[in-house]
This record gives sequence, structure tokens and C-alpha cells, in this order.
Amino acid sequence: PTTLSPPHPIPKEKLSRPPHASPRPPSLATMFGQESDTFSAEQIQNMVTFAIVFVGLTTVGQSFLNKIDPVRQKEKEEAAAREKAAAKKAERDGVQAVIDTKKSTNKNKKKSKKAGGPAEEETAAKKEAESEDTVEDEKEAGAKKELPLEKSYMSVILGEWQPYIIFAIVFFQFCTTFFFPDTIFHTTTTDAQPWVITSELFLQPAQFAALKNDASALLTGLDLVANEPAYDTGFARGVAFSFTEAGRAQAEAEPLLKMVQPFMAKVAETETTAWTVRALSLTQDTHEADSVRKHQDRFAGCELPREEFVAHQTAILFLAVPEELTGGAIEVWDNRSATVDVTEIVDFAENLLVQLRGDAFYKVAGFQLPADSQEQSALQAVVLEQFRIAPQKLEKCASFLAHTRIAAKPER
Repeated sequence: PTTLSPPHPIPKEKLSRPPHASPRPPSLATMFGQESDTFSAEQIQNMVTFAIVFVGLTTVGQSFLNKIDPVRQKEKEEAAAREKAAAKKAERDGVQAVIDTKKSTNKNKKKSKKAGGPAEEETAAKKEAESEDTVEDEKEAGAKKELPLEKSYMSVILGEWQPYIIFAIVFFQFCTTFFFPDTIFHTTTTDAQPWVITSELFLQPAQFAALKNDASALLTGLDLVANEPAYDTGFARGVAFSFTEAGRAQAEAEPLLKMVQPFMAKVAETETTAWTVRALSLTQDTHEADSVRKHQDRFAGCELPREEFVAHQTAILFLAVPEELTGGAIEVWDNRSATVDVTEIVDFAENLLVQLRGDAFYKVAGFQLPADSQEQSALQAVVLEQFRIAPQKLEKCASFLAHTRIAAKPER
């Protein structure tokens, strides 16, 4: 077998989610780190509780701060009283100025009449206009001098509401951490594990022929497709289920598990406590779309919404590779970033075993089969995903869970 050594170590406890094959605008749920576009009933209840508690504590905090800060409250009242008194004084000064102006005007008119000349009347009118302008200027200047400067909107927010803003931010951070913690990805791989191991002619000819015939009989005409996003591409048919040691009896009743027992016995890892088995039939007439989307294998069926369990190892055995198939390959990434180059590309070949480190990301790139041969021939493979899940966590996982549903009938 040929191997690849791991060029880049990956953090063990926390990995970011793989990128979607078809990017779309994030919903509120995905912005909070959820896998799906909807919140669960428990999460919605938590958010409503958070909103009620936040509003209640903010109101109580504001009242509490007002009570424990009498000096600040007194300063506010004194400032308001000074502002009100200054406004009244400015108003009184303005009224008195108008009265004085009228008195001065009347006196000037009487004097001009006694003088008996139009020149004196014109001079008196000019003096009256200049007197009114002077009074208005003095009134405006006095108002500006007496009235306090208006506070800007930002100064009010940063000044009076600063304690409340700090309190709200701290409380929001606490509730966000409590109600929406980061998802923990449990991994059991080590840096010593190669990312890819390939083994040609893996099974003995007789074993391989028997497994190939049984798989072909199981998959031919099968109308089941995967529920999982990575496999629900429209190109895959097959059977898939996950089980733990507690569900082994139910799993052994499945024809698929009986069929792949020789394969499982040869690739079994020690200390594994959960498994996902797949038999896949892939047909495709275009290179443009991936046959299986880029993903990382994780165990499904655990009632732990903020914890996920990454595979320890994944083994893929190709059973049937049509001669007329063009393109396609398994592309493997050793890093969670979509910008990193592909680590390894493995072409299809019958009786070829491809073993992937469990925390690797991989996909089946698009291939093409002639339209007239898709009913009779397909790319077929069996997949075994192996997991090491701690017993206390395993108790909250389904002992047996099927991952397939009946395919929708095409519209005519």
C-alpha cells in the first residue's frame, strides 16, 4: 500500500464546519452556529427566556442605579432648574426690552411733533429702528449667555446611559455563552495516522467476486436515497445505517451487514464503539456537479445538539467501476479550510481499498457515464465509518438509525 504522511496537524477539540458545496445566504440559525436553517423548540424557548430576563434585569438595574446614586440625581434636578430659570429670565428681559423700546419711541414721536418738521420725524424713525435692532441683539446675546449648551445625542448616550450599556453588553455576552455555546467536535485521530492509505486488490478474488455479486443484487433497481446532505445529490442510491454495540443485533439482521462482514473484519479498528455502513450506487451524466459533496464523516443520531463525533477512520472499497466511465475521483483535504489545495486524488479501480483518516474532508468528484448505459452500469462501493465514542456519550446516541428514504418520483 502507498501512504501519505500528514503535512498539517489539526486541532483536536474544535473544528469549524466544512463549507457548503452551494453557498447560500446564512439564516439566523446558521449565524448562531447551527447546522440547519431552523432552531429547535428548546433553543427557541431559551431565546424567549433570554429576552424576558434581559428586559427585566435592565429595568431593575436602571431603577437600582438611580436609587444608589442620589448625588447624580440631585445634579440632574439642579441643572433642569437652572435651565428653566434661565429661560424665564431671558423671557422677562425680552418683554422689558420691548416695553422700554415702546416708551422711547413714544417720547421721540412727541419731541418730533413739537419740533414740527419732517426732518426731525425721519431722524426719530431711524433712531427707533436702530434702537429695536440693538434690543434684539442684546436679547439674543443674553439668551445665549444664560442658557446652558445643549447636549449632543452621543454625549447623552455615552454619559447618562453608559452604565446601562456596559451592563447590557456583559449580560448579553453571558447569555450568549450560556444559551449558544460553540459546538464541540470530538476527534480521536492522531498526527501519526496517514491521511490516505490505498491498497490494490484488497480482497481475495473469491471474496471480492461474492461481495460484488451480492452488492449488485442489493443495489440494482434500489429506490432509496440518503437523507444526509453530502449524499443527497440526486446521483446516489443505496443503503446506509448507523449502529452502536447496543444495536448490533438489529444491524446484523440487515442484509447489508451480513454481506460486508468479510470486508469489515479486515479493516476493523480497535476500540471502536459505533459504526456507519453504506452500500452506494452512483450514476451521473455530467462532470459539472459532485457525485458526493465535500464533507467530514460524523456520527448521526446522538441527542447532543452541541456535540458532534468525528470518525476515527473511513474505509471505502470499490466494487464496480464501468469501463465507459470518464472523469471522477476521490479528492481528499487534510485541512478544514476550503482554500487549501487537495491533499490527495485517488482514481477509481475495482477491488481498491481507500482508507481515510477520520477527520479528513473528502468528496467524490463528478464523472460521466453514457446515457444509454446508466440503467445497466454504475459506480458501486461499500463504505465503513468507524467511531470511538465514550460510553457516557454513547448512552445518548441511537443504537440503530437508518439514513435512507424512498426517492421521489421524477415529474413527467
